[in-house]
Amino acid sequence: MNCYWQLNDEEELLKSGFTQAVTFLRSPAGPQYQTEEAIKRDLLEFGRAFHKGLFEFHYKTIEHILRIEECLKGGGNNPSPDEQLSKRGWDRVRQILRTFNDCILWTTFSEPSFEISRLCRNRSRGFLSDQNPQSILKVLSDLSASGNTLAIWNDATRCIDLQDITALSLSPRARRFYEVKEGVVNLDILEVLEAKDFETILSRMEDFFSQHGSKGLQQLERCIKQGMNAEKTHALVANDCVIDPFSGMNRTAYVPKQPLTRYDA
Repeated sequence: MNCYWQLNDEEELLKSGFTQAVTFLRSPAGPQYQTEEAIKRDLLEFGRAFHKGLFEFHYKTIEHILRIEECLKGGGNNPSPDEQLSKRGWDRVRQILRTFNDCILWTTFSEPSFEISRLCRNRSRGFLSDQNPQSILKVLSDLSASGNTLAIWNDATRCIDLQDITALSLSPRARRFYEVKEGVVNLDILEVLEAKDFETILSRMEDFFSQHGSKGLQQLERCIKQGMNAEKTHALVANDCVIDPFSGMNRTAYVPKQPLTRYDA
């Protein structure tokens, strides 16, 4: 714990991060939903407010992580012992902030210990600032704007390792997993994939090939494969007996009488 006291925290990132966690996680839907009667009065509107509050907390936590990463990337190639100690402290604070984001998933998943254990691969985390944060934050904001969906950046958590974004819809209650793409080619790919009937698909494919050629088709193929992986990921969460799309092995989930209290137990 000593490294925390070595932080050069002039902006009080640590203090504000903990304060926001206590505030948002205590009543994410806001003070108007403090009683059971207020919640039952309009469950759908409560659900939207609940999602919006959790997303605001998630967004602020991501902002904190990005600012902490500036501290981690700062300094020269030969940091002093005090600077090394400070960076160790900032790295631990970043992990704490990721844990706050874990709390959102533990709060919203219906069977969190089992579902999260299937989505966790203990993958090491890099810098969010190196992973196209502007585009991802825009997608997160667009998906979460109405409150009907709550979108989470998986790399800003410690426990979800599959795809870029986990999106939880309010009604019907369901999960989707997204890979974030950017650029003109990827926008055209999305237009192709959104086609509903065969004639429209064929027409858009011809237009796409004329504009982007064989390299564009290769990128389209990668996107389709990622979409198939996302469907397999959903099957991995939703079914107790399924072929793991990442190991190729049959997975059968055993549900004990007493639920696990930790996803990494």
